[in-house]
Amino acid sequence: MAEQGQGSAFPDPPPFYKIFTAENVAAAQDVPEGATEGTVLQFLKPPEPPEEGYITVFGVDRSIEHQELPPLVEVVNPMTGRILWPDGLQLFPEGEVDRVTELRKLTKSMLLNYLEIVTIMGDNPNEWFPKLLDLKRIVHNVHYLLNGYRPHQARETLCMMMEEQIRRKKEEMEKIRDKCRETERLIAQFARNGVTEEDHDMEEKTVGASRAEEASSDAAKWSAIEGI
Repeated sequence: MAEQGQGSAFPDPPPFYKIFTAENVAAAQDVPEGATEGTVLQFLKPPEPPEEGYITVFGVDRSIEHQELPPLVEVVNPMTGRILWPDGLQLFPEGEVDRVTELRKLTKSMLLNYLEIVTIMGDNPNEWFPKLLDLKRIVHNVHYLLNGYRPHQARETLCMMMEEQIRRKKEEMEKIRDKCRETERLIAQFARNGVTEEDHDMEEKTVGASRAEEASSDAAKWSAIEGI
């Protein structure tokens, strides 16, 4: 049975799902903290978030503890094994910086270096490589500064997801209210017209009898035609 579950397209759920019954969930909520140890109810208590250790993200081990953005690492030329920028890769000041101001400076420098490399390619194409390294250095710094906005981006993304969920739920609630109002209007209309449930049933019986008579008449007509 286990081999069949592992090899099937939709394997069986893990066996401990049977613990999560309505009775066990209700019992786990009433049990004091720590009293579920050694019992089945201990699996119904969510574990505490880890405070230390490592997690693997895209094959790289990262510490669970909060860390600041790591410093810029030197880039080594894979062909020669030498550092591409011996005087340092970082172009902005150390410590806390105004990221918007530094990004504007780097963007202007990038544009200027691009114009210079275009000019060099027209005048002396053999001298393009040093200017290309300058462009790469600027791109590394821009990328590093933008990574500092990742926590803010994550928070904003979560806010947008929650706002979208709230919007969808409000739309569903409004649709339910519209259906309720329409139902109440129909009920009020039936009440004003004196239509009761018995009248409705009688109307359905009348319609059913009329349809049966029509079907019987059509059958008689076809029988007469076939006898000709």
